[in-house]
Amino acid sequence: MKKIFPFIVLLGLIACAEYIASPKNQLSKEEMAGIIAELSLNEQTLFVQPKGSTEEGAYFIFKKYNISSQDFKDNYTYYLAKKEMPKILDKAQKKIIEMHPKAKEHIQQEDKLQNAERPE
Repeated sequence: MKKIFPFIVLLGLIACAEYIASPKNQLSKEEMAGIIAELSLNEQTLFVQPKGSTEEGAYFIFKKYNISSQDFKDNYTYYLAKKEMPKILDKAQKKIIEMHPKAKEHIQQEDKLQNAERPE
């Protein structure tokens, strides 16, 4: 019984451990933030051209970073499972503000609206 108990504890720890394999073409957190920032800006073109498409812009963004859409999905899933996505999204937001300083006002307004809608 004494020999079985440590084995059961070890087995329990292994079974409860969160495991997700690294993507084949793993991107750094900084690269992910850059891609997400650019994809977000690309999506804003729909407000200017409602009948437009963001697919072409996304294609060029992925090409710029030398990845496929599947690589992006794999990395997104990986960082989401590792609970790193909130930090990456914060970095992406900072990059957007660096590229477009006027975006800061809009982001602050959106944050106020979201905070007002949350019940305390």
